[in-house]
Amino acid sequence: MAGFLPGVIFEYRRDDGNWSPYSPDVSAELELAYVKRSRTCSLKGGKYIVDFTNLTQTRISTGTQRPIQRTQITLPSSPDIMGYWEWEDTPRHFTPYAINATIEIELAFMKRLSQIDLASTPACIPYTIDMVAMEQTRHGYNTKRTIKRISLLEPLQRYLQDYG
Repeated sequence: MAGFLPGVIFEYRRDDGNWSPYSPDVSAELELAYVKRSRTCSLKGGKYIVDFTNLTQTRISTGTQRPIQRTQITLPSSPDIMGYWEWEDTPRHFTPYAINATIEIELAFMKRLSQIDLASTPACIPYTIDMVAMEQTRHGYNTKRTIKRISLLEPLQRYLQDYG
């Protein structure tokens, strides 16, 4: 890798208390609204409203609120990261990997590796990713979950650039 770029990712707190990143396109939309000093941003056709003052996401149909956060990150300046990765947390519901994990998985994908042990990468999470079977296996438990790759129209670095 030639170097690093500053970036930003928006995340929401799940019911289990862990943080999950928004998809790159949603995070980019939030960042643009944030730097314009908008108080709110509508997501998914008005299904959700993000309030930057209170750092919350509200589901309009139920009024359910979740905390959000804006996190500064470091991205590789090259190669271009043209996909992001998600894991199936419940049947037919996928959650994006943390950005450092998605970068490691995408780099393994680009190198055509058959698997990657995320515990031995900067992501440092206890999963082995099987790129052929498209599943993750948790170390120590052998729990397997389906994973998937979402292709990006532009490099991840552009979606997550820090405009602030």
